[in-house]
Amino acid sequence: MFTGHHEARRVAGLDESFIPGAAAPAPDWPPDGLADSGENAHALVDTLTGRTKPATVEDNFAAVFDRLAKDSANADLIGQLEGLRLAIVERLDTQRAAHLADLQTRHSETYAGCRAALDKRDDLQNKLNGLDAHVNAANERLSRARSAWMGARQRRPQNYPTWDEVEAWKSECATAQARVDEAQQQYDGILAQQADLGRQLAEANKEFQRVTAEEATLKARLEGKPYSDPAAFGLIQPAESD
Repeated sequence: MFTGHHEARRVAGLDESFIPGAAAPAPDWPPDGLADSGENAHALVDTLTGRTKPATVEDNFAAVFDRLAKDSANADLIGQLEGLRLAIVERLDTQRAAHLADLQTRHSETYAGCRAALDKRDDLQNKLNGLDAHVNAANERLSRARSAWMGARQRRPQNYPTWDEVEAWKSECATAQARVDEAQQQYDGILAQQADLGRQLAEANKEFQRVTAEEATLKARLEGKPYSDPAAFGLIQPAESD
């Protein structure tokens, strides 16, 4: 009988340079610096709640090797399993390389999208800021036009005015009213433009936040780091394929 898969692999004539799933000594508790970072804090929660990281391909193969190594009659199976392991690892490495290449492409596109979204947001903000002076100027023109109209209304002819005097006054009032209407239309147009730019800016800012969050997620996945997922209410640990 064999006491471990390492001995069985030796009997089967396998290369000992690769030893999957080698057991590690149990760590001291609590580990040093466990609460020094956000990632370690999550590790503490995982430990206390009994959550563990998913087993890797190598972990699964190591468990099978250990089971087969309990009987020397399984040496042939261990050799076949090693060949299968190498084929699986090669296939997964190829797929992982393609996956990472796709992530890199998506990250590059998203990174460029971040700058485009930033430029669009800043451009809209500058346009909105530039409208303030136009709004103030239009409001002043409207105020002057209304003041002129009120002044014209107050100059109504008194003391038995002639027909010509009344007609001249009515003409003056009509002209003043037309200027008020024109100033009001200009003012309303600028206010509508300001409101439209405000809506565009809100949408642009929302898009900027979305694309920067996506870029941060893709970057973390490329670097093999935990990334934020609002739908999961916390950090997502990188998958073995990332």
